[in-house]
Amino acid sequence: MKIKELSNLLNVSQKTIRYYEGCGFIMPLTQNKSGRIFRDYDEAAITQLKTIIGLRKLRFSIDEIKDLFAEPEKLAEICNTHRNNLEREIGVMTQICKLLDDVDYSHINEAKDLTEQVEMLRRETILDDYFSDYDLSTFDEPFTDYDLRKQKTDEHKEYSKLVASSYYFAHPKVKSNLQGGAIGIPR
Repeated sequence: MKIKELSNLLNVSQKTIRYYEGCGFIMPLTQNKSGRIFRDYDEAAITQLKTIIGLRKLRFSIDEIKDLFAEPEKLAEICNTHRNNLEREIGVMTQICKLLDDVDYSHINEAKDLTEQVEMLRRETILDDYFSDYDLSTFDEPFTDYDLRKQKTDEHKEYSKLVASSYYFAHPKVKSNLQGGAIGIPR
């Protein structure tokens, strides 16, 4: 079968078929006619390609597919590892969806440009990770005592600086102190 026919049969591009050839998954028979090289695929290549396409639809990586073909006896182990990786991805995606559900987009849309909007979105989603509900509510509560008001304002400014910077990403001590609403700022 020629590459165009195979492409139509499996509903994949010729470029995709050539890519899998380049990975070493399939080897077409080649014919040289009038100075042109024609690819011809036998039943074994077609079956192999169907298997690859099926695995890719299940989100197996090229490396995982290579491992499966190299060691078919490890099918259960490789599939189990793949499933665990998918579970982790689902967990991460679920957390991202929850963060995005809780974002107040009204003020983000007021930003001047996309960069500012993304920065505001980043800040909005990070706040909930590092401040308790109580901490967030106290940032806006009215103060009757001037000293308490000044103290809370100063604490809020310090927290804002930490959240706005990427400093805490590289320093686990800062990150652990921020979790749970710790007041002390490490120096």
